[in-house]
Amino acid sequence: MKITVLLGAVPNHSLGLETIVKIAEGVLAELGLEVSIIDLSSRKIPFFDGKPKESVDAIIGSVRESAGVVFATTVQLLGPCAVLQSLLEYLELPDYQSAFESKNCLLLAVSRSGGERTCLDYLSKAVTSIGAFDSIRIGLPESELSELMRHEEKKDIFEKQVEDFFRLVRQNRKFFILAEPVRYASIESRLPKINTKEREVLRSIEKKRKQPLDEIAKKLNLDDFDEKQAKDISEISQFFAKKYAEPKTDAPAIEADAASEGEEALDVKPRTATCRQMTQGLVRHFQSQLAHGLNAVLQLQISGSEPFSGYYTIQNIECSYDDGTALNPDITILSDSNVWRDVLSGKYTAQKAFMIGRLKVRGNFVLLTKFDHLFSVAKTGS
Repeated sequence: MKITVLLGAVPNHSLGLETIVKIAEGVLAELGLEVSIIDLSSRKIPFFDGKPKESVDAIIGSVRESAGVVFATTVQLLGPCAVLQSLLEYLELPDYQSAFESKNCLLLAVSRSGGERTCLDYLSKAVTSIGAFDSIRIGLPESELSELMRHEEKKDIFEKQVEDFFRLVRQNRKFFILAEPVRYASIESRLPKINTKEREVLRSIEKKRKQPLDEIAKKLNLDDFDEKQAKDISEISQFFAKKYAEPKTDAPAIEADAASEGEEALDVKPRTATCRQMTQGLVRHFQSQLAHGLNAVLQLQISGSEPFSGYYTIQNIECSYDDGTALNPDITILSDSNVWRDVLSGKYTAQKAFMIGRLKVRGNFVLLTKFDHLFSVAKTGS
């Protein structure tokens, strides 16, 4: 039984590869195998041009007669030596490949500055691509070769691995060869081609699918609601308000402070707050625990005997009030001052006032249903 050793090393720069190959040759010879060492650097293998060469024919002939093959190489830039690389390129030819088919191989790499693992991975892929088996893989740095020669224990480990290779060859052991993973093209490149019109339709569908509820509500023209639709909305909002609202006790009607900041408290009769003051004071009754994640601007346009404009800005659990007109409010409430005073005093809810036509709304109607829950407005009448 014959073993062919393909030795890939540059003369005077072998990093001790010949020494380790000699040890392996001695182990195999003691086990009764014929070992043929082919120094590839002396064969002058020409550059691969896609055609068989006589110098390569002789090497392949020795491999074809062998039961196993040893690939021994120095590591150059994380890859095998150039002379071994030149031979590997010829193995693209089917006739040369057939010489290695189903043969067990020992891969041996020695490096000066690391990279044995990467080199062995490269050799492993090359060997399995031609139908051979990468049965045993041994990688050593040059610094460990002297240790290998001096310490019997380390030398014994190497010799045991060579013996394992012998057993695989003698038993003609077969292995499954894992195929390289297929690198599929992107999903988009494998989809059927669609024309411009179809693409626009798909984009519009995707845009609608991702549109949030608040954006949809903003597009509703609430002035076109008929009486039945308004009633349905009222019933639905009242149902969920009762189901999820926290129980709360009656509170006194909202009034402006009797004394401004910095003034000494005096025993005076409380004065009647204006509609604007009641609107400003509503911020103190904001229920932040119900506003997590909400960001909205509520604009007020109050007419009648006490006309004014102002807006609430809600950012998560914070609420503030400013006089004037907001640039891009999410909802605008238009109301007579007397009606708005009745809402603030709890005579009826903002939603009810809208349903019975006492105030108008522009924008996101959903925010109107939230208004009565976000602000703790007391009920002083039915």
